[in-house]
Amino acid sequence: MTLLGLAAILLQFIGTLFVWFDTERISYAIQPGRAVLTDDPKWKAWRYNKSKLGFALLFMGILLQAVYLFAASERQTELRPEFILAIATVILAGVTAWMACETRSTAKTATKALALEQMPILGFRDLKTQTTSGMPTTLESIRVGIELFNAGRVPVKFKVKSVSVALANQLASTGEFASSGGRVLPGASTIFWHSTLTFKPPLSTFPANGNARFDYEYSDESGGQLQSITEKVTYTVSPTQSGFYVNWLHVD
Repeated sequence: MTLLGLAAILLQFIGTLFVWFDTERISYAIQPGRAVLTDDPKWKAWRYNKSKLGFALLFMGILLQAVYLFAASERQTELRPEFILAIATVILAGVTAWMACETRSTAKTATKALALEQMPILGFRDLKTQTTSGMPTTLESIRVGIELFNAGRVPVKFKVKSVSVALANQLASTGEFASSGGRVLPGASTIFWHSTLTFKPPLSTFPANGNARFDYEYSDESGGQLQSITEKVTYTVSPTQSGFYVNWLHVD
């Protein structure tokens, strides 16, 4: 075997190893039913994330092998085994190039899917209220709560920056809270209550219109992918036989 033939085999072997290592990394990350750890130091070794280099070496090795086999056929047009093998090798090189493109496309899709799987998603779900009524039908106080729902697949940490609540031209706003945040598990929700808004004298004109503004930020548990959100809700309070009914509209 000449040096050219040996080099072709060596390039194909090394290229195949690089492709195999990266395939192992991707296969590990996209297994269903298991948390994905993209920051695992195991996958930061030099031999991983080298699929491009692997396919390039593999393709070069196949082309070198084709050149070697063509040279071995001594430029004869008769169907000698070396000539047939050379043609097959060229076809294999084309197939390998096509596989490289398809694998790269699949890897990009898998990467995007992983990013979506690990993206924290926290948003407004409902407006909660607690009211205190007087006699006759009057509203003495109202307490407004913002329900936040974790629609993602990873736990989310959140921190409230400010909340303001207004009803019937009376405003309560604060940026200091006894508890300014917390942690919400996937598929779960939490309610952040604002301080009680008291009316003096009690509110007697209905329906009464109000609004709430809620500024908060959230991230994954490591503090990454930080998002700052402002929620705005308008609501209307109307009296009923059993108390008060609140109808709300999420405007932002």
